[in-house]
Amino acid sequence: KPRVKPQAMTPAFPSERLFPLALANGNCPANNGAHLAFRRQFIRYLMNEQTMARCAHTEPILQQALSEVKVAAKATRGDYAGDLPEAVRNYILRAFFWAVFEVDLGQKSSSEYKAAVWSSSALNAVVKQYMLGITSAVKQPELLTLQHLIMCCPPLKDYKVDASLPEGPDKVRFVAQVMPVVFIAALQGIPTLARALLIDKSSLSDAAGSDSAWRKGLPKGFMLPRDREKMRLVVLETCRLNPPVPETVAVLTQRETFEISGVGKRSFPAGTPLLLSYSNTALNEKNYKNATAFDPYGHASSLWGPESIFNGFNGVGDKGDRLCPGRDLSIELLINLLEAVHSATPSSANSFA
Repeated sequence: KPRVKPQAMTPAFPSERLFPLALANGNCPANNGAHLAFRRQFIRYLMNEQTMARCAHTEPILQQALSEVKVAAKATRGDYAGDLPEAVRNYILRAFFWAVFEVDLGQKSSSEYKAAVWSSSALNAVVKQYMLGITSAVKQPELLTLQHLIMCCPPLKDYKVDASLPEGPDKVRFVAQVMPVVFIAALQGIPTLARALLIDKSSLSDAAGSDSAWRKGLPKGFMLPRDREKMRLVVLETCRLNPPVPETVAVLTQRETFEISGVGKRSFPAGTPLLLSYSNTALNEKNYKNATAFDPYGHASSLWGPESIFNGFNGVGDKGDRLCPGRDLSIELLINLLEAVHSATPSSANSFA
């Protein structure tokens, strides 16, 4: 059986994988109750109706951050340049920490805000911490600041271990599992998709190549809808063509047989690494008619609703035990952002219809 190098370890529990899909021996910790218990606690305490209420654009903290986005967008006429990237980062950080943890990061000079900015760097918070393991929490004050912030946040004030969940985490372990979710999923995924939504594809140089050129940004002249339900389709279609995470790595838990184009059927044993490509499924004409075209309304039923097959959030539509709990929050935050940028630049190429 292939040897699989452990990935995504946590500094708090260095001998464990944080997102254990399966081990090389075929054992699948994700199915033994530990991952299920974490997801249930995460949804119960941090990703619930109160969370969604706090992500509304009418929340004072979001209003303030979005006002900075509007000022920056007006100055650049909607181009993703000047002060706009920093304003977008500020909005995402403040909105996310307020919605999920009910914490106001405060002024940009605060230790909490600086720690959040530090954690938005993939190199600082993801590569060094969870892939290379070369920086410990003891040596990194930003990690300690964020750990304390999450431990003491209002939604977790009354955190209790659920006795009905055999592998239910205590609060220390739960917070240790939450932190990489914040670093890897939220603070990498949301900003990546935000850039894809805001970069005008007509501004890309031909040197980027035709593949990159059509994939980045809303098509020039596409008129944004004012309806938030339709705006959701715009976000999802952009995510389909610009997946923040283009693939995910899993490990087979049992022998599987696959039909491989040009090769035929091949069987692989438990423990075989498996690359699941979101890009391939998104561009497959069997899944989406005119798959390379930006067509949020033509692809609507495939992107959202009971017939959805969109798998950009680790599920298939609304189905799947690993569906990202923060999917709806991410979409709402990005709709707020789109509305702010384009309301400030009514003469831009992607103004409202």
